[in-house]
Amino acid sequence: MLRNCQRCGQVYAGGHALLCPSCVAAAEEEYERVQDYLREHPRAHIHDISQATGVPTATVISFLRDGRLLAEDPQLTCERCGKPIVSGRYCPSCREELLEAVERAAVVPYTRFYGTVRRRHKYYQER
Repeated sequence: MLRNCQRCGQVYAGGHALLCPSCVAAAEEEYERVQDYLREHPRAHIHDISQATGVPTATVISFLRDGRLLAEDPQLTCERCGKPIVSGRYCPSCREELLEAVERAAVVPYTRFYGTVRRRHKYYQER
């Protein structure tokens, strides 16, 4: 399947990948730079990381949101309640609530035949 790379726009043959192979390699190199910087400066702020490594701030934030990096200081906020978090999109309490809601929604009562009342054929109806 042919796709356009989300980063550079180049057409490439790829299944589920959103980036072309050269952009994947560049993203991994950026990740390594950020990870090495965080090993040396574990309490660095997102903007300091971006300036020191040359990696865009949005890319550093996406590494944190994807859970690939952990920051010692909470620099992100939960997308649901706004509490400070160190990685991911949701705080642990919101994540647990969302998982419970998904589990509750997955359980569908089977009281009827696919949501409709099954009717008898007119031959079998009481006369």
